Amino acid sequence: MLFSDSNDDQNAVSDSDEERPPRLPVLKERQKYREDPKLFRERYRLPIAVFDELLELLQDDLRPTYPANHALNARQKLCVALRFYASGHYASEFF
Repeated sequence: MLFSDSNDDQNAVSDSDEERPPRLPVLKERQKYREDPKLFRERYRLPIAVFDELLELLQDDLRPTYPANHALNARQKLCVALRFYASGHYASEFF
């Protein structure tokens, strides 16, 4: 029955949830794109040398404003932006 005053239906659902073990996160090994020029170019759509030049030009503008928080550094910000531009969406690997 959809609309039941009985607590038996509710207890049955909560009992089955308690028996299930917690789900463990699935962790992938981190790839080192910087070490493989081909992989780097596939991911960011430009060679490492161009990335370094671009980082040198933009580093002052991308530097974190406040050192107290744990903001992304200039290299990380550039990687995130280039990945977004290269793929067309931010989290392509997660979905």
